Amino acid sequence: MKILVVDEYSKRRAQIVEILEKNGHDVEGCSTTQDFMVKIDEDTPERLVLDVPTWRNGKAIYQYFQLGKKLEKIPILFYNSYEGFSFDGTRAPHENDRILHEPTKSEDIGTALEQAA
Repeated sequence: MKILVVDEYSKRRAQIVEILEKNGHDVEGCSTTQDFMVKIDEDTPERLVLDVPTWRNGKAIYQYFQLGKKLEKIPILFYNSYEGFSFDGTRAPHENDRILHEPTKSEDIGTALEQAA
């Protein structure tokens, strides 16, 4: 499965990428809003793994460019989510979306993806 991981913290992003690659996935990591938007425009992943605080840092830009519409058909695993978290409203929830509340361990992300498959 082709997965795109979005997390501004390089150590955690690298751990998640490594775990998912060990599980046989084709994984790319992004640390910035610009990097994420470029990768989404280049190719559509089968799944997104998004750190909620990282997502919130770029939220205004994502809303401006209506990124939610491009993500409608992609299941997203949100992690490090706060209580009551919901997406920005520009994208309807996908039936295979998952939300992991903070603090999320890197290993939990691999487990959650394998359970969702």
